Amino acid sequence: SALLVDTGGEPGFITKRDFLKVVSRHPRKTRVREVMTQPVIHVDLNTPIEQCVHMLETKGVRRVLVHDPERAAAIRAAGGTDTLSAYVGVVSDADLFKCMGTPTLSPG
Repeated sequence: SALLVDTGGEPGFITKRDFLKVVSRHPRKTRVREVMTQPVIHVDLNTPIEQCVHMLETKGVRRVLVHDPERAAAIRAAGGTDTLSAYVGVVSDADLFKCMGTPTLSPG
């Protein structure tokens, strides 16, 4: 599982693995920014599944954000600045394994 983090610029993910890193540090002093995954890799809403699989493999990540360019354009046209609203979902390696009928290699 992952949580999308608004950093005021490029978004980041904080995952269960990121939280586990904090356990070995000082959790009360550690900031989210120090352990989150950034930059976040994203794909367009219409990206083929095969290309998404390839991106996970080549980038060495377990999740990609799904970006809706039409929503992003509508936000900009309305004078909006909430760039996170153009991200409409997350695709994980587990999602892709399910789609392909392959057992997952690692949890969540």
